[in-house]
Amino acid sequence: MIKKIKNPKLKNSNFVIVPIPFKDELFSSWLIRTAYAHHTHPHTFVQLHLNRNYQYMSNSNLDVLVNDNELNKLELKCNNKIDLHSLTLNTYNGFLQENIINNGFNKLLCSLRFCPMCLREDSILYFRKQWKVVFNTICEKHKCFLYDSCPKCNKEIDISKMFMNKLTFKYCYSCGFDLTKSRKVPISIKSFEGINTVRKLNSILKKGYIKLGTSFIYSFYFFDSLIQLSKKILKHKKTLFVNKRYLFRYLKFKEYSSSQPAYQQITIKEQYCLFSLAYYLFKNYPQNLRKYIRVNNLSHWSTLRDMDYVSFWFESIVNRITPRYVPFSKLVTKNEIKNARKYLKSKGLLINKVNMTRLLGCNFFSVYNKLNIGSTHVK
Repeated sequence: MIKKIKNPKLKNSNFVIVPIPFKDELFSSWLIRTAYAHHTHPHTFVQLHLNRNYQYMSNSNLDVLVNDNELNKLELKCNNKIDLHSLTLNTYNGFLQENIINNGFNKLLCSLRFCPMCLREDSILYFRKQWKVVFNTICEKHKCFLYDSCPKCNKEIDISKMFMNKLTFKYCYSCGFDLTKSRKVPISIKSFEGINTVRKLNSILKKGYIKLGTSFIYSFYFFDSLIQLSKKILKHKKTLFVNKRYLFRYLKFKEYSSSQPAYQQITIKEQYCLFSLAYYLFKNYPQNLRKYIRVNNLSHWSTLRDMDYVSFWFESIVNRITPRYVPFSKLVTKNEIKNARKYLKSKGLLINKVNMTRLLGCNFFSVYNKLNIGSTHVK
């Protein structure tokens, strides 16, 4: 492979060979295949044709960072025969997230993953766009888990690098292991619920919306809410109701670093289970969500805390389940609290802050009101 070449004629010339993109191919995958076709190291190829250094390609940032001017320049080098814009992760704008951030954190994008069976079957090996979406933890076709690192040396996948500057991205850049020989990790039959979840989430991503009850919700609003509920389960350990699901047993709770979201600090298998549990809360809508919020004693504030932006739809449904109140909006007497406790017991309902707040219309979670629900035991 050619490295460290600076040739003005090559820099300004069109590509001699133009590989045709495969279905759902990632832009960086196509660009690197084009570099291989010209017997040039990917880092040198990008330096030559885009005037960018190797860091531009590290950690798969290229698929988000590449701009329209650079894409237009590359398309011109391909004699305008290929739509390279359609290969980038920016096509998820308005679907996966409202805005894919070109130079920052994207909570629904992850490091590159791969299915060893897909790579094994490829006549020409390439990497898929869907392998960069965080909830795509499995291969639906082969019913197996994806890898996000080399199974031999455990280094994160970086297809822009080459082992000994010789082997293609079929091989781990760090140890030279053939990724197509990675062991297939099948999904147990009892865990197949998660496959349907992944299939449904990809359907929502493709359509750009989901229908819940009588409402049509933009997909990026829904995904924001899905991530929020996954944080409630994993980071805040609000697990009642979902802990009865089979997949719950595979979650391992620990303390998480604040440097990145908790759901990105767990294994792919755990993510598979976590997102399935979070999605389950939207089934039988809104009953499952209502049960989850109430049995975990979640207030309006604690349900929505830390969300950068709360959609009107999600705020409205949460407000119907656990209303938001101004601290001094209403005061109640000890006698009213006593009668409310008796009423809740007669209806077989839990005597807790959530139900007392809903029944009496006064915020029992507020420290300013100094309200006490009293003993949960009523004679």
